Amino acid sequence: MITIGVLADTHLDRPDEEMAALMEGPFREAEMIFHAGDLTELGVLDAFPGAKVMAVCGNMDSPAVRRAIPGQRVLEAGGFRIGLIDGWGGPAWIEER
Repeated sequence: MITIGVLADTHLDRPDEEMAALMEGPFREAEMIFHAGDLTELGVLDAFPGAKVMAVCGNMDSPAVRRAIPGQRVLEAGGFRIGLIDGWGGPAWIEER
């Protein structure tokens, strides 16, 4: 079994106390961390030093984030294929987006 920490929509330019608390608490044992978009700035990922982090960009991310991080990923973890993408808008037509 693999333990994965998942978060999205942090909307920060750098880690804050709540994000630091994730690494001291719920994400402490995580083997991988997925950020599903809307980091806003790349500095947010500094909250997870030494962790294997997979991220995608979202509709609120800066141009620097959009250049550095893809909009979607498909990866394998724990024997599963996992799709990672940021969502936006309401639930109508989400599958088409």
